[in-house]
Amino acid sequence: MLARLAVVAVVAIVLLTLASCGDSPAQPGAREGDSAKGLALFMSNGCITCHSTSSMTGPRLDGIGDAYVAECGGDVAKAKSRVVAYLKDPRGVKPLVPRENPAFSQMPAYALVDEKQLAQIAEYILSIRDGRAP
Repeated sequence: MLARLAVVAVVAIVLLTLASCGDSPAQPGAREGDSAKGLALFMSNGCITCHSTSSMTGPRLDGIGDAYVAECGGDVAKAKSRVVAYLKDPRGVKPLVPRENPAFSQMPAYALVDEKQLAQIAEYILSIRDGRAP
């Protein structure tokens, strides 16, 4: 478990470093700005542990951005607010995909993550669109 956390920490540091490099050209489909910072936070907060393609714990996030934007009638700002609210209180906010037991979620609340970081994570989540994998 400690080795897994060390790997996540190293990946997060690398991603934060890459996200802050302003003079390297972006690769096609690369994330920039708050979305890139959100990806680094997604990694460093351990979200990838449950939401990776190889995990069976949390739901896969392929195309999740499309689903949130569609649910909010195409309003990206509303979708972002919805994601932030869910990250703060996953047990209290209706999930995008209904759970068998609506009162239970294994996902922890990110109440200690500040608003700016939650907004950056939401930007990353909303960037997972058009069938794009996280």
